[in-house]
Amino acid sequence: MWPDTVVDEGALRVHVAAVRKALGDGREGNRFIVSDPGRGYNFVALVTRERWQEAPAPPPEQPVRSGNLPVLLTRVVGRDEVIETVVSRCSQHRLVTIVGPGGIGKTTVAIAAAEQMSGSFADGIWFVGLATLVDAALVPTAIGAALGIPSTRGDPLTALAAWSRDKRMLIVLDCCACRRRSSCRC
Repeated sequence: MWPDTVVDEGALRVHVAAVRKALGDGREGNRFIVSDPGRGYNFVALVTRERWQEAPAPPPEQPVRSGNLPVLLTRVVGRDEVIETVVSRCSQHRLVTIVGPGGIGKTTVAIAAAEQMSGSFADGIWFVGLATLVDAALVPTAIGAALGIPSTRGDPLTALAAWSRDKRMLIVLDCCACRRRSSCRC
């Protein structure tokens, strides 16, 4: 379908984990998605047609959610020292970057470190996947969407800064390399 696109196994695992979490896969014996080794994933739940009704709008002063950090479905092995280093650096710096070749577990380390810090951020820990972005100019909009900030006609970066000004939260940006390098300002 996308001939020039390569899907990293780690990114796929993160997104399938997010879908499983949203569906409640594994809770109370419910199974929705199963792994098919060497082939991918299968949706195995019973599918029924129901009439969709629009939910009522939430009250305007809704309490802040605690975040959207994906759940790690497997135990992290052999990364305790790296995770502790990330946690330590996050307590000392406002920006921490984890770098390395694809597939070595950067996302897993970031999520595990964020889980350890969950009590330190009153306004939650937010995971923003940027792997699908092709233009760096879309990053503020992607972050705003993940945080649930209503879109505005103005500058999304200004709206994001204004909304987050009084918040104490952690934002985990995953896959920060945009594909169209000419638009990057790094």
